[in-house]
Amino acid sequence: MANIKKVQLYNLIGEARTARLAELDKLYTARKKKAFQNIIDNNKLEESFKKIHANLLENKKLATCIVDVLPVGYCDVKDAAYDRVIQDYEEWKTNQYSRYIGQSNETLNAIEYDATSERDLIWDEFEKVMALVKQSSSAKKAMVLMEEIGFDVSSLEAEVKYELTTTDIKKDLLGLKSK
Repeated sequence: MANIKKVQLYNLIGEARTARLAELDKLYTARKKKAFQNIIDNNKLEESFKKIHANLLENKKLATCIVDVLPVGYCDVKDAAYDRVIQDYEEWKTNQYSRYIGQSNETLNAIEYDATSERDLIWDEFEKVMALVKQSSSAKKAMVLMEEIGFDVSSLEAEVKYELTTTDIKKDLLGLKSK
């Protein structure tokens, strides 16, 4: 009879951790987007952003026409031709704040710090659950403890072991000399 293995529990924990961190990233991204938009609105930068985006798209189009006809070395024209500019304005604008690396804006820095701190706390808690599974004497005992914490282990199924015989291997494809 096949049993549930600890590795399956580790996988379940990993999936839960990935889902929780994705949820946190989504929340953090929304907060950052709102803060970024507030900066744009407070400084009346929306029109400037739209002009920059339109100019980047136009420059790319013009530079591509030049590079297609005239061989140029590494220069501004070639850079403009090969620069990746997102066509949709809102996506492009989102891309601008998503690349923010923390400079002198206190609001964005605070959001970044909060997200990093919360991410570390969440990661540490999942590490504790991993350690709990590792320390338990059996997968069944670990499953009980995980259920107490709130994990749904009902989706786990016992691993089925398959046995291979040498007849399952196509020996001629191996290119080995037979004895």
